[in-house]
Amino acid sequence: AGYLAINSSGVSRLKLGYSFTTAPSATHAAEIYADSGGNLLISSRGNSASSMKFYTSGGTSPAERMRIDSSGNVGIGISSNLDSNLHVASGTAQINIEGTSGDATLKLESTGNNYWNIFNDQSDARKLKFEDNGNGVALTVERTGNVGIGTASPSAKLHTQVTGASPAFFYGSDTWNLPVRIRNTTSGQEQNLDLK
Repeated sequence: AGYLAINSSGVSRLKLGYSFTTAPSATHAAEIYADSGGNLLISSRGNSASSMKFYTSGGTSPAERMRIDSSGNVGIGISSNLDSNLHVASGTAQINIEGTSGDATLKLESTGNNYWNIFNDQSDARKLKFEDNGNGVALTVERTGNVGIGTASPSAKLHTQVTGASPAFFYGSDTWNLPVRIRNTTSGQEQNLDLK
């Protein structure tokens, strides 16, 4: 039968489990304790891979809401086949990132501090912006639906702006049926090229 053991030798530990003498040689066991740094540790131990499961009452009986599997992957609303570090599953799954006093930002970072920031700019009419590695905004989406590449103030559904010799727009050999304006805003060289 399962039992509760309190170990006061060294670091005090609350041990939960069965078929064990002393963790971590337990067949199945869990520990809750504070280490010497004052950190609270909750661990599952055993002779086989295990998960940590979190339940809340669904009314008449508890229901699993979240788990951490033996690889460290976290699942919310899903209990098996966790194929990423965070796996959220629901009929209408939603993740909310809310900045209560500033921008809400999603940071995509790889090794070597190379990253993209995707954020809503509260200081600029709540536009959605894509920022490359802190070097400046590469793409902006206004709340009107206008998209700017190289400009944070697009004046059309697609507005591209560059400096230097690179073209602001390139299109292949297919027929183009909508108007396109290519504009040079360099001082003293202002000109427009309209394609219809």
